[in-house]
Amino acid sequence: MKLFLLFVICFFQVYKIQTCCASLGTSDSVKDKKLLDFYTAAVVEYAADEGTENLNPEQILWKNVENYGRIMAQAAEEENVDIIVFPENGLTSALFSSLKKNITFAPLLQKIPEVGVNPCRRDELLIVVQSEVIQHLSCSAKANRMYLVVNLGETVSTSNNEISEGETRDLRYNTAVVFDRDGTIVAKYRKYNLFAEPQFDAPEIPELSTFTTDFGVTFGVFICFDLLFEQPAKQLVANEITHFVFPTSWIDELPFLTAIQAQMFWASSSKATLLASGYHNPEFGKMGSGIYLPSGQPLNYTFNPDSGTQVVYAKVPKIPERATTKSTIVNTNVHKNMESLFAMHFYYRENLGNYTGVTLPMTPGENKISACDNEFCCEVQYTYIDSHSVGTSLPEEMKTATHKLIVFNQQRKFSSPSVVRLMGLQICSVVRCLNDTMESCAEYSTKPDHDLLPGFEAIQLSASPFKVFQHSQPGFTTLDTTLEVIPLELFEQKLEEERRDYSVKSNSIKEFQIQTIALFNRVFSSEE
Repeated sequence: MKLFLLFVICFFQVYKIQTCCASLGTSDSVKDKKLLDFYTAAVVEYAADEGTENLNPEQILWKNVENYGRIMAQAAEEENVDIIVFPENGLTSALFSSLKKNITFAPLLQKIPEVGVNPCRRDELLIVVQSEVIQHLSCSAKANRMYLVVNLGETVSTSNNEISEGETRDLRYNTAVVFDRDGTIVAKYRKYNLFAEPQFDAPEIPELSTFTTDFGVTFGVFICFDLLFEQPAKQLVANEITHFVFPTSWIDELPFLTAIQAQMFWASSSKATLLASGYHNPEFGKMGSGIYLPSGQPLNYTFNPDSGTQVVYAKVPKIPERATTKSTIVNTNVHKNMESLFAMHFYYRENLGNYTGVTLPMTPGENKISACDNEFCCEVQYTYIDSHSVGTSLPEEMKTATHKLIVFNQQRKFSSPSVVRLMGLQICSVVRCLNDTMESCAEYSTKPDHDLLPGFEAIQLSASPFKVFQHSQPGFTTLDTTLEVIPLELFEQKLEEERRDYSVKSNSIKEFQIQTIALFNRVFSSEE
């Protein structure tokens, strides 16, 4: 009996020492991370389990919860990730998130505790946690020692809340939830700018949601369509937030608003680091995730219809201009087969009927072309490679393809069955078109012979006047004909706020076939 008691005492002493050491190790690790000039981030391009007719919505939800746990465990083991971001609709799947009938949608909604609650702590479970899903996610964040950003449908009980005439029900929000390494909820954000989401309500005023990490970085939070609006994203930037998490279920639109272009534009125009996690369903136009520097340059991104679920990692500088650790693009995952890309990936096409376009002549030497729309003028100066033979060496079947200077200075309409939104835009761009029609500039060719237009020896794109910068958001995006990003460091950018003009130029893109380069300015107004 004495020997047994001695064994028990020794066991608990050893257990106490191991637990103590583990805690000290974790504390030291966190302290070390705060001293580093970078953090390790992961964004997940997630192909949700959308189930079969035999599965009910709750079963599909739990399948995705379990998938998240496996992805997090792998990210912790292989990359020691500090923060991981999952996409909009990733847990509920885009199929169920678009359903209108309460009988189908209601089981997917969660009651999300307030900021400061730790759903993984047993002493709090019975009091504040009414969702096993939230508890499981909290415990996954804790088990894998990383910050976790997820998107959920939230239900909020209210009394006598009249949504529309004759309809009273609880409020329902498209909500991002952030857990810290211990599983505590440190931020919630309810999407303000809804699009084609009749099942959700918008909060009365935009929420400015932020959280500060133990590695010394404060993040802002916004969701998908918010990217194109002043509130809340631009207000967070005005509040000097420089790192953002961005769950999205973006639908690609040609020629200016594929997911990668939109993400690059927002990072460059906001001078902010962006962790963008996209929903992967190329058949419905949803594809593209990445981690972007304040220049707009991606540290790492994926744009591949064949990828399925893909985890994008990067070591992200906390203060890019002070970073002593060199940031490099790693493991970029893009498609290699254009026919596969377009066979598998659906695109919306912007109606370019209201845009002004001028074809770039393929003439030798330096050329200069300009065009204007509503007193906003755009100019391109360019020299084609081997300009002495430009326009004469191309086979007849390739002479239909052109580059156009395209200009726009108006409001455009974004429409869905549930909402119509007007947006002010100023666009100055060079776009590759299949032929001389404006409609063809919103198309991409899968034919190799259409990819052989002459490259540019030099090009300079400039526009003026941009609308007052306090109420606009000017940025720059690039794509080549394989829809990969042309590195932004190959361009010299110049933004003159006093003169309200913006220009980019490059003598270093000879090896690239330009699909789109665009000065893209989002102009905000009280009419939106």
